Parts: sequence; structure tokens; C-alpha cells
Amino acid sequence: MTTDKSKSKESWAAANCEILDKVDVLAEIRFLGVDVTGSQPGHSGWLPCRAFGKEDKTPSAQINVGTDHPARGRYKEFTGEARNLSFFELAAVARPAEFVDWKAAQKHYANKVGVKLPRALKVPEDSLTFQDWSQNLINVWCRQHKPGIIPPAVKAAGCRLAEWAKQQVLAVPVYGPHLLDDGPIGWQIWLRSGGRLRVYQGEAKPPEMRKISTVYGSHAGWMNEWALRHLEEAEVVWKVEGPSDMLSVQSIIPKADIRKHVVLANSGGSGQIPTLELIAPLAGKRVFVVHDCDVGGQKGAARWAAAIAEVAADCRNVILPYPILESHGSDFRDWILSGGESGNLPAGAKPG
Repeated sequence: MTTDKSKSKESWAAANCEILDKVDVLAEIRFLGVDVTGSQPGHSGWLPCRAFGKEDKTPSAQINVGTDHPARGRYKEFTGEARNLSFFELAAVARPAEFVDWKAAQKHYANKVGVKLPRALKVPEDSLTFQDWSQNLINVWCRQHKPGIIPPAVKAAGCRLAEWAKQQVLAVPVYGPHLLDDGPIGWQIWLRSGGRLRVYQGEAKPPEMRKISTVYGSHAGWMNEWALRHLEEAEVVWKVEGPSDMLSVQSIIPKADIRKHVVLANSGGSGQIPTLELIAPLAGKRVFVVHDCDVGGQKGAARWAAAIAEVAADCRNVILPYPILESHGSDFRDWILSGGESGNLPAGAKPG
């Protein structure tokens, strides 16, 4: 059954495609100030360019001028902040005095090429006010609230500081089947000061207090920008149950192996149903599935391992050396904080 909401999303996607099809992307990118150094895009439409707004002697970014959506117009960096921006987001970054945000840029280009935009649709980013990155705040968050997680892992995963419902949060982006060729399809958030988020439950009802929450309007997908960026070259993929485990495992992988071993977490937890569309990027990989040691976690692990095994070169369900509890069982981060004794982990499965 197709809902009005899904129809609205389809109409917005169609409008974006129409705008980008009518815009001379390469000319506009150059007008925005991006130094495009390549002249002949590859079969997938990518051209090398210099990182925007930075000294970049050796081009370390790319812009897509191809015809395939949703990649068309997307800008990617491979060093520094490793920004991954849609055409409209890049325009807002390049001309902040003209465009207050990507929506203003989208409206500008729609008017320029004569595309009528559909009725406004609420997206997850609408409830997040993103803030400048503060290394000091991330250092404090890791040290005081998330021992076992190092700040470089937080940044590499694409996490951002933001305000949500008058609370200061750390937001983790979620990506769909198009991975980094499309923008985030959702966000998960933690309270930056530790403790629990106040989540509105309706008028005259007390807020629900949560350790982590998914922003309204989000869709389920993959987390960890670093892993998605290096998925093609990775030899081993660690599929864990949530973002805390994801960042903890990312934190202990030695520098020499950081592109050989990558860590992904699905945003829907152990109960999420793996779709063929979502697991397709894992084709031909060696995958270790490691979930929490509780009934729900292990049911989910068996489901994910069976689905991934259909496309992977090798897939194993790794059970950590803890008793399986009814709920709230020990997880990968607990194993790391305890010293990472190998227990019954299979040979070669220990990160690093």
C-alpha cells in the first residue's frame, strides 16, 4: 500500500532529479568556487577536484557530473573532514550569505530551471540544528561518558554535534542502499552530557528517558561513514548491533589494518529485518556478525548472519564469551573494556 507520505517523498526525489538534470552541474560547481581539475569523468561520472575552501595541492575530492541519481551533483572529500555533500548542501556551504541552508539553495535552483517543488515534507534533519565541530567536547564525551571509544573514531564515523528538542546531542548519520552516493536517511542521537534523552510522548504525558534515540522520520540503514567509504577495499567487515559497539570496535583497529577491517552497525537494532538491497554491498566480503549476548541480540544475529551468508564469501555469527541473558546482555564494548580476552572467538576474528 502506497501512503500519502511515501508519495510525497517520491515527488520530492523526482523534483530533485529534475532540477539536477536541468542544471549544468559542472558549470555551477565551478561558479560556486570549486576547483575542478579533471576534464573527463569516469564511467560513474566522478571528476577530481580540490577540497573546497582549503589548501589542497593534490586534488583530494571529487564531484559527480554524471547522469545517475542520486550521485549527480554530489561532492566528496577523501582527507580532512571527508565531507560528503549533496549539490544543494555544497551550494549552501559555498555561499552562506546567499543560502541559509540547503533548502534555500534547492529553492533557488528550482526557480532557476523552472521546476515546481512539491509541498514541504518533514525530514529528520528538520529537528536537528547542526553545530560546529568541537574537538574538546568530543574528547570530554569519550573520556567521561563512553570509555573505550576514541575521538578519531567518532569523527571518522561522520558524527555531528547538534541541538535536538532543546538538548545538546551527538548525532550519528544513517545511510541507505545508495550508501555515500546519497545523503543520510536518518540519524541516531545521544545526549552529549551523558545520561538519558527526554523524548516527547505527547501532551500531558511524561517524556520517555532513553540512552539513545532515533530522530523522527528516520529510515533504517547502515552507520559508519569510514566503513562505507572503504567498504570496497575492505577484506573483513564487522557487523555489530549498535553505534556504541561500532565506535568501540573502530577504536581498537590498528592503523595498519584500518582499511582492511571495517565496522558497520545497522540502525534498527537486533529486530531489524535485513533486506537484500541493504546487504548487497557486502557481496564477496568476509563478515563477522557480533551481537549482544541476550535472547533478542542472538535471534537478530542469526537472522543477519543467514542473510549476509547469501552474498558474502564467508559469514560467521561470533558469540562473545558471556552467558546469554533474557535482556540487557553483555556486548562487544563490554568485551573490549574487559581487556578483549579472546574466549570462544574464532581464530582470526579478533580485531587487530
